[in-house]
Amino acid sequence: MKFKKLFIACAIAAIAISLTGCFGSQKPMRYYTVVLPAGKAVADKPVPARILVKKASIDPAYRRNNIVYRESAYDFMFYNYSSWATRPEYLMEQAVSLRLEQSGLFQFVESVPTAKPDYELSMHVIAVEEIDGDNGREAHLAMNMSFKKTDSDGDLWSRRFDSKKSYDGDDMREFATAISKLLEQYTETALQEIQQALNSATESAQ
Repeated sequence: MKFKKLFIACAIAAIAISLTGCFGSQKPMRYYTVVLPAGKAVADKPVPARILVKKASIDPAYRRNNIVYRESAYDFMFYNYSSWATRPEYLMEQAVSLRLEQSGLFQFVESVPTAKPDYELSMHVIAVEEIDGDNGREAHLAMNMSFKKTDSDGDLWSRRFDSKKSYDGDDMREFATAISKLLEQYTETALQEIQQALNSATESAQ
């Protein structure tokens, strides 16, 4: 009888532990975004023109909200509980559009056209990921940016960016911060070089 009671007690305890594992609190989902710091104006006087920041595109493998990570060149994984607030290319499009507006380079900056634009800025994200290697964690961001006149077939300016930035710890906020800093570098370079391209085009037209 004692053995029967002991068996029942053990069975109840096992079921309780099992139910705790099944219905216990899950790891909370965390969402991250891309933020560029408010920047200074790069031009004393804006170009009297309208520029459209076109809808950004991204390589199919990264067309997801979950943050991608890799441990080698041959694997491709993503976090279940760490996600972008929305698709990463949209976050970058919004951040670059806001910085372009702050730069004062153009009189009108739009993501949704209200009139025919004079210029277009395009972005394509090639890779946005965490790389876990022997030397720690790195944020990797590769993308193409191009700038053109709306009615022109050729680009006035284009560039491919591809860099990594290391960070400490396993807090995904550090990863999002590192990606934001990489995008900030790319955007500031783009603004400077687009301004130079505009100046060269103006001088050639004179």
